[in-house]
Amino acid sequence: MSSREVCIAGKCNNLITLKNDNVELTLLDLGATVYSLKTKDKHGKFENIVLQYQDITEYYNNPSYFGATVGRVAGRIKDAKILLDGKTYYLEKNYQDKHTLHGGFNNITLQKFAFEFIDSNKVKLTTTQKSVNDKFPADVTISVTYELLENSIVIYFDAVATADTILNMTNHCYYNLSGDYKSTIVDHQLEVPATQFVNVDDDLIPIDIQNLPQEMDFRQKSSISDKLKYQDSKYFRRGGIDHCYIVDGIVVLEDSNSGRRLKISSSYPAMQIYTCNFSRGHTLSNGKILKQYDAICFEPQYVGAFDGNYDNHPAKLRKGQQYQHFIKLEF
Repeated sequence: MSSREVCIAGKCNNLITLKNDNVELTLLDLGATVYSLKTKDKHGKFENIVLQYQDITEYYNNPSYFGATVGRVAGRIKDAKILLDGKTYYLEKNYQDKHTLHGGFNNITLQKFAFEFIDSNKVKLTTTQKSVNDKFPADVTISVTYELLENSIVIYFDAVATADTILNMTNHCYYNLSGDYKSTIVDHQLEVPATQFVNVDDDLIPIDIQNLPQEMDFRQKSSISDKLKYQDSKYFRRGGIDHCYIVDGIVVLEDSNSGRRLKISSSYPAMQIYTCNFSRGHTLSNGKILKQYDAICFEPQYVGAFDGNYDNHPAKLRKGQQYQHFIKLEF
């Protein structure tokens, strides 16, 4: 374990590293973010398997949420408003100037976390998100703990609020198992234990839960390219997959060329899967310009409230109640 401070243009942040013989994880205290994640290919070569900006200052606003802790609420909230305990809360409209995405403009991704090493293989990052900053009800103290095991990483999310609120946090890593983004993810193999998904409208706002159509069904391990060929599907509104699957088990991603495999599981009932359908032209750590299908995101979470009413929703967090969830990555 180690940490080092990086100061640019008057802003100082810390890079925190946990490593063993099989995995090297580097975190950024801004957004409790996965900065890089290196694993071995079939020849024993360590390479990064998550997207990383070349310029660390891009994390200061992190427009694509690379590796970040996302919240308070992952995903899109229609019309940027929620109903809780009979009161309507109006949130920040940071998506198409009318909806809320991943917690709004002043989201968790942009908060600096204090950190402490719990053990040689575990680090805890903590921050307090203020209601006055993001318009959600209550102040929430949040901890994100990363534990490095022999061939896996567990991310623990813990939180407590000063009053009733809603909370639905996740991690937003973009994975590419080829190593250092040598190729796209279209030839990666994907297996998803799900029969249902959350259908969305043209704004990608959740509508309802439906049975998976053939073009989105990964119960049998399939090449991602086998599904992306259905570009005319009414479900692929933005050139690929950007949907929440109702999962029951472990999601598996494989790349036969590198020999890498990633298994993702969590305590959440659903998982947003996104195939990097469009690019903002970011320059990646190896100098490559990000393009379509360069990575895939797996974002475990709750399904949002379709009508915006969170009174009886599992994402409702009562005052003093402990919020506890985890995401596990196995290599």
